Amino acid sequence: MEKVSLLGQWKDRKKAEGVSNTIGKAPEGVPIPLSHSQQRLWFLQQLYPGNSFYNYSEKYRFVGDLQVDLLLQALHLVFENHEILRTVYYMEDGHPYMRIRPESGISVVQHDLRDQKGDKSAAVQKIIDTDAEHSFDLSKPPVALVSVLRMEADEHLVMLTLHHIAIDKWSMNLLKSEWAKYYRELSKGSLPETTAPAIQYPDFAYWQRDRKIKQEQLEYWKGK
Repeated sequence: MEKVSLLGQWKDRKKAEGVSNTIGKAPEGVPIPLSHSQQRLWFLQQLYPGNSFYNYSEKYRFVGDLQVDLLLQALHLVFENHEILRTVYYMEDGHPYMRIRPESGISVVQHDLRDQKGDKSAAVQKIIDTDAEHSFDLSKPPVALVSVLRMEADEHLVMLTLHHIAIDKWSMNLLKSEWAKYYRELSKGSLPETTAPAIQYPDFAYWQRDRKIKQEQLEYWKGK
């Protein structure tokens, strides 16, 4: 009987939480607050504005006939799909909020190293370090850096750098998968069919910050 009673209590609790645990679209025209994890990163960036510690960079090597213009077009399509990749951050009444931009806000620099004599590793490392150590101003673009290094006629290195406030390792894997998919379709002469997620990260952030904290939980942590 006790087990049944506990199960019933658990079901009643889940039923009561059902509505609050459903993430919907954020209301139109309202300021979108940062999620808890974003606010931590935003605060640290304001505390040390020149710090590049929270940059997230990856380098990709392509061998073969890379169509750079299509690769960049595919990346822009990914950014158009996901609001968090087009977001800047502003302060109002002492609180940080998101502002979603219509443009992708990617800074692209192309380097042709084919004619450089001798070992190119020093030149490559300098470009990589410059991007990785870039200090993002989270209030304005660019929100991402792309460096395309043409090493040989059939070899390229591509460096992508974003701030951790917009991406992590798990979501970077999703970005790469979508990027590759769009590039393959574009290179075949097809226009990719893009579908933006019904629920975006700003919707989650609004839902998270709008949830009510139970008083008994708050008192527990105050006591701790």
